[in-house]
Amino acid sequence: KIATGLYSLPFEFVLPSSLPSSTTFPKLGSKNFQGKIQYYLGCEMGELCHRQEFFVQSAPMGNSIVPCIAEPTTHELKRARVLKKGFLSVAASVDNTHVGRGQKLKVSIASRNGSSCDIDRVS
Repeated sequence: KIATGLYSLPFEFVLPSSLPSSTTFPKLGSKNFQGKIQYYLGCEMGELCHRQEFFVQSAPMGNSIVPCIAEPTTHELKRARVLKKGFLSVAASVDNTHVGRGQKLKVSIASRNGSSCDIDRVS
């Protein structure tokens, strides 16, 4: 039994550094879905319950550079799924995958067209 009085029970905990920021996503087109990321801290004492929202802001990213290079892949090109037309090899790299919102992401793509077809675009 807890006697009548005012009590303070301070505590702390560490949030994971990968925790996404609190946010609300806008409705997309005619869809009624609207997403949110919200965090709450709850407390229960007997029949008393209290829930308080708190906001999380992502931890700042470090200064380390984390490159990424995708291995080249080669694709056989066919016309009407039967006749061989040659091959197309594609590779990509990203200078730094450690980027935050509003920062530029530099992507480099290289290809080798070993076919008898002109390639207009790669998607």
